[in-house]
Amino acid sequence: MPEVTLRILDANFNRVKEGLRVIEEFLRFHYPPLPYLEEWRNLRKELVKRISSLPLLSHRDSEEDAGKNFIPASYPDILSLLRANFSRIEEGLRVIEEISRLKFPSLVSFIMKLRFQIYSLEKKILTRYNRKSRLTPIGIYLITDENIAGKPSPLIVEEALQAGIRFIQLRDKTSSLREIICKGEKIRELTSKFQAVFILNDRIDVAMAVNADGVHLGEEDFPLTEARKILGEEKIIGVTARTLESALEKSGKDIDYIALGPVYPTPLKRELKPIGIDILRKAKETIPLPIVAIGGIREENIQEIIKTGVDGIAMVRALQEKGRVKENSEKLRKIWEKFHFTPEDSEAL
Repeated sequence: MPEVTLRILDANFNRVKEGLRVIEEFLRFHYPPLPYLEEWRNLRKELVKRISSLPLLSHRDSEEDAGKNFIPASYPDILSLLRANFSRIEEGLRVIEEISRLKFPSLVSFIMKLRFQIYSLEKKILTRYNRKSRLTPIGIYLITDENIAGKPSPLIVEEALQAGIRFIQLRDKTSSLREIICKGEKIRELTSKFQAVFILNDRIDVAMAVNADGVHLGEEDFPLTEARKILGEEKIIGVTARTLESALEKSGKDIDYIALGPVYPTPLKRELKPIGIDILRKAKETIPLPIVAIGGIREENIQEIIKTGVDGIAMVRALQEKGRVKENSEKLRKIWEKFHFTPEDSEAL
């Protein structure tokens, strides 16, 4: 008759191994790539190597396993699936660890170390996934400009949100720190209400103070490595790139999206040379991060920008000129939704 402790070890080893494989496949195929695949794969291989030498198979009795008729609930989304499999792995490892104290004491320290390694990777993977999931897609991306709109930033943001814009950047180069924080707090309240992403331009300190979703850093702004240390794993970091070479170099950093441009001549950056459509298209083909087109984009040229496959379009003047923020935002959002084509769309056809 199969020994109960060895049956428990065998069942939980299978449980852990299956959960590890589910997470590994997610890491393998996720786009943009998450940087933990190799570590996770080595972890799984080491566990298999250590456990496979144990005499477990002869004690397996699947026909008499009471759990074989269990009907699991479905998952509402990928995050729920990931959390369920992390729990499956961690619970299974704890069972293996406890039973090993009876049968294979030399295995205990390895399993304990592995369990804590999984806890650490769970935080890293789920945090990184949460950041990435908020960027799919970015769509029409409002950058505030009170001079163009002729109204305060919180009112600009409120009208844009009412028009369906869900990616907002507060850019304010002239107000005092206290004034920017005050505006940021109001915008945080508004964006939370509409479940929109709120980004601060340049100001890491203000982003932390008002609990913004992240920051956008220009070419000469705060060093990216230091910005990530300050902001932590939860916050989004977007960066500006003026050339394809700069975008490629920055794509290797711990950032979340790249705003590439100006695509066309823009009165806001007259000194910068436009990169054109072809560079935008090449960036989408070669860089495994969301690409946001920026610079000189208006209703007349937005369709050709959308056709490059970019993940978002950052706009200032076109959304805010003449103070018609809600009207302009709704019109441009509808154009985006009409012409933007995603991989999910093609799978549905």
